[in-house]
Amino acid sequence: MAMRPLAVVIPVHNLWPVTRACLQSLRENTPGDFFQVVLADNGSTDATPAEAPDLGRALFGERFTHLPLGENLGFGPACNAGARATEAEHVLFLNNDTTLTPGWVRPLLTTARKDARAGAVSPLLLYPETEPEGGPSQRPEAGRVQHAGIGFDPDLHPVHPFHLFPADHPAVTRPRRLQAVSGAAMLVGLGVFRELGGFFEGFRNGSEDLDLCARLRGRGLRCLLEPKAVVHHHTSLTPGRYEHTEHNARLLNQRCRGAFATDLHKLAEREGFTLALTPWQEPYMAMRGEDAERLAAVGDPRRAVQENPLWRPGYAAWLEAAADPAERHRAAALQAGLLPALEALERAAATAVEAGFGGEAQRWRDLLARARAKLAAPEILAGRARANRDHFAARGEEGLAALYGEWLEAGANG
Repeated sequence: MAMRPLAVVIPVHNLWPVTRACLQSLRENTPGDFFQVVLADNGSTDATPAEAPDLGRALFGERFTHLPLGENLGFGPACNAGARATEAEHVLFLNNDTTLTPGWVRPLLTTARKDARAGAVSPLLLYPETEPEGGPSQRPEAGRVQHAGIGFDPDLHPVHPFHLFPADHPAVTRPRRLQAVSGAAMLVGLGVFRELGGFFEGFRNGSEDLDLCARLRGRGLRCLLEPKAVVHHHTSLTPGRYEHTEHNARLLNQRCRGAFATDLHKLAEREGFTLALTPWQEPYMAMRGEDAERLAAVGDPRRAVQENPLWRPGYAAWLEAAADPAERHRAAALQAGLLPALEALERAAATAVEAGFGGEAQRWRDLLARARAKLAAPEILAGRARANRDHFAARGEEGLAALYGEWLEAGANG
């Protein structure tokens, strides 16, 4: 098999309309014949086995392979099987719930080639403006950041820094070195991927990317974000995506203990922000007080929060100015997602009801219920805050120690 610069491996299980849109966007936005495509089919029982071979050949000719795996082996095994079925300089693992954009591929390959220590390179992932069927998206996140790399909060939970930021915000458009990037769209050298044994197959559709990034970094390689490459990600359309979260977290902790460090506060500080905690101890990025005070009221609040997405007063002004229920919900949902507070979650749920978005309303109610459940156990929250304060103080992380000390003080005074 001739060596090509790129192989695109797409693991799938059913959801043929989603996969079809992904393949079509790949063809439309990737001119040339320098790449091959492997569809690693995890025992699909819908139209995928019948229709994928014909469509794939029509779009990519002999460069397309439909690889039936017989049963649903999961993300890691499917990706590994796809990687074994190809010969290329680099392999891009790509979720089928993605669509590509013009010019996406060159920046990824350029970044991987110009940095000899590049291990994994991720594009910027945005929430799409349209649904997989082609209609306009009703999600308030449409056009905003879904993934700009992976950071780790003070509890070492993996999080997406700058999630929901506008795609053109300076914090988003900067290339970045991180501890990990998402497997939803991850470019890796095929040689090193094989040397590492591929994705570890003990995970169940989650954490495979974190584990691989830890092993790449253990080799002295880097995990990079290349924001000039943009991919739209519908996110987790596969049923059962989060059924094995606890198993995956335990396994990741066993395999990668000590591989990751808290860095969300550093990512925030490099962009002029700070880290804050909700009453239920959810960390989030916030504006520094003096920066927020310098911002005056503006005539167009929507533009104000586009430029300053962490400016809380701007969302109140946007909500007040908006007459359309869908726009009111977008304002409320973005505020709740970026600057979480009980009243913000309540407002997001209420405006979703007003706009007729039942599914969205339930999503916000669920988040609200989780927050209230944590608040119902204040002794657990206080114990965690004291443990984090003492841990970070012992490590000389004065800013993080102060963050939890202030949370404890606010609770004692509140």
